[in-house]
Amino acid sequence: NMTFGYVQSINQYFYFVENASIEGIDLMDSDWLVAYNNDIIVGSRQYTLGGNIDIPIMGYDNSSENTKIATEGYCKNGDFPIIRVHRPDGQIIEMDIIRIDGDLEFKGLGHATVVLKKD
Repeated sequence: NMTFGYVQSINQYFYFVENASIEGIDLMDSDWLVAYNNDIIVGSRQYTLGGNIDIPIMGYDNSSENTKIATEGYCKNGDFPIIRVHRPDGQIIEMDIIRIDGDLEFKGLGHATVVLKKD
């Protein structure tokens, strides 16, 4: 069982994924969509067939010493998260993010609708 841990932040943005495919083939239920800011995991969601998956993307929270430390390296406004698919066989594939609606760059709240693909 794969787990991709991250700390909940008060600053959260979401990518609503309409569709995700690699070389024209839909992802599988065993695949994980993992959001990164550089090399730090800032959110994750297991893929479910049929789309309508929301990937949470956590932002840096400097409201207290504890949250500053816990969310160090998380997204700041204007950052562009990276989405990678983690497959059960250990493959990690960086996806192209196609904007359908909203903004791809991180904001403290709100969402964008996207398609993820790798040709």
